[in-house]
Amino acid sequence: MNYEMEFSDKEIVEQYLKGDVYAFELLIKKYEKGIYRYCYRFTGNSADAEDMAQQTFIKVFENIEKVDLERSLKPWIYTVATNLCRTLYRKKKEVNFSELEGDESENEGSSENYFEDESVDIPGKVTENEIKGRVQQALKKIPKKYATVLTLYYIEEFSYEEMAKMLEIPLNTVRTHLKRGKEKMSEELRVVIR
Repeated sequence: MNYEMEFSDKEIVEQYLKGDVYAFELLIKKYEKGIYRYCYRFTGNSADAEDMAQQTFIKVFENIEKVDLERSLKPWIYTVATNLCRTLYRKKKEVNFSELEGDESENEGSSENYFEDESVDIPGKVTENEIKGRVQQALKKIPKKYATVLTLYYIEEFSYEEMAKMLEIPLNTVRTHLKRGKEKMSEELRVVIR
């Protein structure tokens, strides 16, 4: 039976809790690529990203009975990954996670100008793989707090509210990080494209 096509995450978890061990494998298959990409944003290397992704699914497995099935499963899984990545960084002391927290000045002002910046003009002869490579390269060069929200919003398609909850930062800080992240990406892409 193909759970991915026929059932929601809630129904898959319910099947797993009823004893269908294959249902959990389907959850892993559904989320493993996104979780790996997300963990890679935090860690910057594939070995740590793989380890964090594996640990994420171990934690999900250990706590699946506690999950609130009336809420979306995806943000919960990403929150688990976020917390594991934060712990790894604290242990390695490579990154100060206060970078992800906003300061009060970021929460001031209105929410205007938080819309997508269409000002980056990419030449028509650039292939899709070249664009992806350039975007990945640019994401590595901007501050992690901005790369994180850009990844969550544009690649993983989380809402502002979901990101604020996952990252434990105010909603206006998410908006500010997204706006500043787009500006930084625009600057980096202009440099890379030239």
